[in-house]
Amino acid sequence: MWINSVELRNIKSYRDCEVPFRYGVNGISGENGAGKTTILESIGFALFDHLPYSQKDFLRRGEKAGDVRVHVVAPDELEYVIARSVKGDYRVESQVGRLAVGKVDVQDWIVENLFSGAITSADLSSIFENAVGVPQGTFTSSFLAPPRARKEVFDSILRVDEYRKAFDNLNEVSKIVKTEIVDLEKIYHEKKGSTANYTGLKERFEHEKIAVSRIKEEIAGLERDLTQLQLKKDDLGKKKELIDSTRKEVEKLERDVTELEKHLATAKKDLGEATSAKKILDETKDAKERYLESQDKLKELEGDKKKRDHLDKQRLEQENKIKRMKEELDRKKNLLKEVEDHHKELKEIEPAVKEQKELEEEIKEIEGSIRDVKQMESDIDDLKRSMKELGTLSKRLEELEREQNRIEPDVKMQEELESRKQIITGKKSAVNSEIKSIRKKKKETGETNQCPILDGVKCVAVTSFSDYFEDKLSEKKKGLDSIEGELKLIETELKELNNPVKRMEQNKSKISEIKGELKGKMDVQDKLQQRQTRMDESHKIFSERYASYVISIPDAKLAEKMEKAGEIMKTRLKELNYPDRQASKVSTLADAKIKEMDKIKIDENGIKLEESGVFEIKLGLSEFSDIDPMEKEIRKILEGCEPHYRKYLQNEKNAGKVDTYRNISDKLDREISKKASEKENRARSLDECKSVFDEREFEQTKKEHEGGNIKFNSKKTEYNMTLKNLGELEKELNDVESLIRQKGRLKEECGSKKGFLNYIEFIRTTLKDSAQIIAGKLIKNIGEEANRVYCDIINDYTQELRWTHDYAITITEHGEEKGFGQLSGGEQMSSSLAVRFALLKILSGCDVVFLDEPTQNMDEIRREKLSEQILNISGFKQIFVISHDDTFNEKYENVIKVEKIGGESRVIAGDVIS
Repeated sequence: MWINSVELRNIKSYRDCEVPFRYGVNGISGENGAGKTTILESIGFALFDHLPYSQKDFLRRGEKAGDVRVHVVAPDELEYVIARSVKGDYRVESQVGRLAVGKVDVQDWIVENLFSGAITSADLSSIFENAVGVPQGTFTSSFLAPPRARKEVFDSILRVDEYRKAFDNLNEVSKIVKTEIVDLEKIYHEKKGSTANYTGLKERFEHEKIAVSRIKEEIAGLERDLTQLQLKKDDLGKKKELIDSTRKEVEKLERDVTELEKHLATAKKDLGEATSAKKILDETKDAKERYLESQDKLKELEGDKKKRDHLDKQRLEQENKIKRMKEELDRKKNLLKEVEDHHKELKEIEPAVKEQKELEEEIKEIEGSIRDVKQMESDIDDLKRSMKELGTLSKRLEELEREQNRIEPDVKMQEELESRKQIITGKKSAVNSEIKSIRKKKKETGETNQCPILDGVKCVAVTSFSDYFEDKLSEKKKGLDSIEGELKLIETELKELNNPVKRMEQNKSKISEIKGELKGKMDVQDKLQQRQTRMDESHKIFSERYASYVISIPDAKLAEKMEKAGEIMKTRLKELNYPDRQASKVSTLADAKIKEMDKIKIDENGIKLEESGVFEIKLGLSEFSDIDPMEKEIRKILEGCEPHYRKYLQNEKNAGKVDTYRNISDKLDREISKKASEKENRARSLDECKSVFDEREFEQTKKEHEGGNIKFNSKKTEYNMTLKNLGELEKELNDVESLIRQKGRLKEECGSKKGFLNYIEFIRTTLKDSAQIIAGKLIKNIGEEANRVYCDIINDYTQELRWTHDYAITITEHGEEKGFGQLSGGEQMSSSLAVRFALLKILSGCDVVFLDEPTQNMDEIRREKLSEQILNISGFKQIFVISHDDTFNEKYENVIKVEKIGGESRVIAGDVIS
C-alpha cells in the first residue's frame, strides 16, 4: 500500500486543499505552526481511526462540516478513496462505486485489503501512535521510560497481555463447567430415586391388560344380542309407521273433499254475478261507442289547438325580437358618436404626451449618469487614499529593512552560541558516559581486583584501586562542572539576545507582505489620472448639452449640476400632470366602444325582414278561427255519455269471465268425486294393516332392546375406565423408562463434561506458559529487523542493536555495550526509529511510515547525516519526513511546502530533486 494524495476540506487551518505524494521519500516542509502535522493527523484520522484530541478541535474554526479523503493504492495496484467526515460519515470508494459504509465495515475493509489481515481493526490506532505516525517529540519517550512503563506500552502492541486475559477469561469457563458437573450429578441422583418402583409398575400394567381383553369379549356377546332385538324392533316399527301414515292420508282426503265443496259454492256464486254483468254490457254498448268517438274528435281538435298556440307564440317572440333590434340599432348610433368624441380628445393631448416622453428619457439618462459620476468620485477618493497608504508602506518597509540590518550581527551571534551549545552538550554527554564507565570499572575491580589499565590482568600487589578511581571521578566531575558552567553562560547570552533568528524571520514575512502590497498598488497614480480625465470630459459634455438648466450654478460640481437639471425636468413633468395616462385612458375607452360596436350586427334591412315574418304568422293564425265552438259541442256529447261509459267499464271485466267460472265449477265437481273414491280405498288399506300388527308385542320388544342397550353401555363404560387405567399405567411406565434412559445420558454427559474440564485446564496452562515464549520470539524477530534498519540508517554495519526482553534498546560498538540513556541524541533517534520501523513491518505489514520532526535535539551535522541515512532505509514504499529544517528539502524525491497565509494553510508541491 502507498498513499497517492490527501484532500482536506475545513480541517484545522486548511480550507480546501489537495496534497499530492509520490512513491518513495516525501518531504513535508514549512515553518512551525504552518500545518504540517495536520496532514499526518488527517491520515491517522481516516486510515487508522486515531486523533489525539476531540473532533470538534479538528474542524476549522467557524465551520459546521469538514472531511478528509485519502487516495491509496492497494496491493492489488488499484486506487481507492477512504473518505471520513468530522460529523461521522465514513466510506470506501472506488471506480465501481462504494465498497464499504460505516466505521465497522470501513475498518474491516482497511485491515483486510490494505494490511492483508495482518492486524485487527482494534490494533489500528495503537499501530499508528507507536509505529506509523509517532507524535512529534515522542520518538524516544517510550524507550526512556522505566521498565514497567515500557512493558505497558509494548505488551499491548505485541498482544502479550491478550494471553494473560485469555488465561483469566478461561477461569470463568472452568467455573461454569464445574458448576454444570455438580448440577448434572444432582439431577442424576434425583432421577435414580424416581425409577425405584419400576418392577411393581410393570406388574400392574400386565394385570390391567388381561382385564381389558376379558371385558372386550363380554361386550362382543352383548352386541350380538342387541343386534337381533334391533332387527325385530325395526320390523314392527315399520308396520306401525305404515298404519300411522295411512291414517293420516285418509284424514287428509276428508279435509280435501270439504275444502273442494267450499270452492264449488264460491264458483257458482261468481258465475251468477258474471251473467248479470254481461246483460248490463249489452244495454250500454251504444252510449260507450258514442263516448269514444267524441274523444277521438276532441284529440284531433287538440292537435289543431297546439298548432294555433305555437303560431301565436312565434308571433309574440318575433314582435319582441323586432323591438330589441330597434333598441340595439339606437345604441350603435350613440356608441359611434362617443368614439368620434374620444378621437378628438386624443388629438388635443398628443403634444403633451410627446413632451412627457422626451422628459422621462432625459431624466432616466441623467440618473444613470449621476450613478456613474458618483462611482467615479468614489474611485478617485479611494485612489487618493491608496496614494497616501503607498507612502506609509514605503516608510514602513525602509524601517523594517534598517531593523534587519541591525539584527543581522545578533543572528550570527545566536548561531555561533547554538553551535557552541551543541558541541558542549556533546562533551557533557561524553563526560557522563566516562563517569558511568569509571564507576562500573570501580565496581568490577573491587570484586575481581583486575587492573584498570590492562584488560584481563589481575594485580596481586595492589589490595585496592579505590583511590585511583576516586581521583579519576573527581577529575571528571570537575570537568563536568566546568562544562555546565559554560552551558549556563551560553544560555544567559542566548536569553539576552531575545531570539534574533525568530525576529529576523518575522521581519522577513512582514517585508514580503509589504512588498506584495506595494506591487499591487504600483498603478494607482495612472488609474487616478484616468478617472480624473474622464470626469473632466463628462463635465464639459453635460454643461454644453444642458446649459439652460444650470445657468444658476455654473461653478458647481458635475453631480450637483446633474441633480439640479433632473429636478427641473421632474418639476416640468409634474406640471404636465401625466398626459400619457389620460391618453391611455381615452384610447382604452375608444377601443372598448369600437369592440362593442363590432358586436352589434343589426341594420334597417334586418328589421324589415323580421316584420315580414310577423305578417306571414298572422295569416296562418286566421285558419284556426272556428276551433273553440267545435270544442264546446264535442264536450257536451261527452258529458251526456260518460255515466253509461263508466258503467260499461265497471262490468266489462266480470262479464268476460262467464265461461271461465262455468269451467271452474265443472272441474271442482270432478275433483270431489275423485277424492271421495280415493278416501274409500285408503280406508280399506288401513283396516288390512291393523289386522297384522300387535301393539303389545311392539312395546315389549322396545323394552327388551332398551334394557340390552343399558347393559351394553355399562359394560362399555367399564371397558373405557379399564382402558384408561391401562393408558395411565402405560404412560407412567414410559415416563419411568424415559427417566432410566435420561439417567444413562446424564451419566455420559457428566463424563463428557469432566473430560472438557480437563481440556480447559490444559489450555489455560498452555496459555500461561506460552505468553512469554511468544513475546520472546517476537522481540527477537523485531530486534533482528531493527538491527538491520539501524545499520541502514547509520550506514555502519559494525554496530549491533539489541532489543531486550524488558523492551530496552542497547547498542554494541567495538565490543562496548551502551544503554539507551548513554546514547547521543542522534543515536537515540536513529535506534528508536529502527525499532518502531521493525515493529511496523513485522506486526502490521504496513508499507508507509511518517517521521514528524525527527531532527529534534540534533546539531546541524547530525541533521545532515540523518537526512542522508533516511535515504538508506529499505523495505518501505513511502517514507514521509515532516520538518521545518531545510536540510531535508535538498535531498528527497518530492518535497511539499506548507505555508500559512492569512490564517489559512496552503500546500505548494516542489519539483522532483534527483
